[in-house]
Amino acid sequence: MYCTGCYTSVENGQETCPGCGATLSDQPQTGLPPLREEEPPVPSSSRSVSLSEATAVSVACPHCEARPVEEVATGQQLTSFLVDHQADTYTFVGCHRCVRGKLLSTAGTTALLGWWGLLGLFVPPFVVLWNVARGCYNRGPNRHLVEELVEATQSFSLLADPEAFDAEAYHPLDGHVRGLARLAVAAAQSGGTMGETQRDAIRDGLAALAPDYPPSSIDIILQQVAEERLDAEGVAAELASALTPGWKRSALQLVSQVYQADSVPGDPDLMHTLAEHMGVEGDDVGASL
Repeated sequence: MYCTGCYTSVENGQETCPGCGATLSDQPQTGLPPLREEEPPVPSSSRSVSLSEATAVSVACPHCEARPVEEVATGQQLTSFLVDHQADTYTFVGCHRCVRGKLLSTAGTTALLGWWGLLGLFVPPFVVLWNVARGCYNRGPNRHLVEELVEATQSFSLLADPEAFDAEAYHPLDGHVRGLARLAVAAAQSGGTMGETQRDAIRDGLAALAPDYPPSSIDIILQQVAEERLDAEGVAAELASALTPGWKRSALQLVSQVYQADSVPGDPDLMHTLAEHMGVEGDDVGASL
C-alpha cells in the first residue's frame, strides 16, 4: 500500500503514515502507488528559445520602456494637397501596444490629410485599412526584427514569455555580455574543465569590453554560464544574428585571451570555425589570434 499524500510505502494495518503522519483510514485503499502530477515544464529562461517559439526579445520598448520589444511593423502614411502628395513609409519597433498605437496614428494622419488631392478618393482608404489591420495583429519576433536590432547594434536574447522581462533590471549590454561569456566559457570547456585562470581572464576581458556594465552582474553571469555544458560552435551560430561585426571580433579576441590565460596557443581550426559560424571574415580572425 501507499500513502496518497506523500507516496510512502506502508504496511497493512498501519493507522498513520510514517512519512507524513496522515491518517491512513481516511485515504482510499489501493495496492498501487497514486499517480503523480505531471512534472512542470522546463522554464523558458533555463533553455534556449528558438525564433519560432519566441514572443519577445530582451530589449526594452523604445516608446514606453516598460515592456519588451515584441515585433516590428511597417506603416504607410499619405498626405496630399491638390496635385501634390507625399507618401511615407515608417518602420516601428517596440511592444505590440506601442506599435499598434504608431500604426493607428499613421492611419489617422492619412484619414485626415490624405484625401485633399487627386489621389484622395482612391489611395487613402487602402492605406488606412492596411495600418489598422496590421495593428490588430501581433506577429511577434521574426527575421525582420532580428535584422533591425542587429543593424541598430542592439544585443538581445529571445524570450518565450514577455512577462519574464524586467524593465528595471534591463541593461542594453546584457545580451552582449552574456553572449560573449557563453562563447568564452564554451571555448574553455572545449579543452576540458575551465580553470580559475581562464575564468579570471573572461571576467577581466568582459569588464574591459563593457566598462559601463556592473562587475557584480558579470560575476553572476559567469557563475550561471559556468554551470552549463556548452558547445562552442552552437553558441557561435546563435551569436551570428545577435552581434554586430565589431562585437563578433571582440568575441574572438576574448576567446583568444582565454587560451593565452593558461599560456596555451589558440586553436586556429576552432577559431576559424567559430568565425565561420558568426560570419567573420578571415582577416579579422587572423587579427584575433
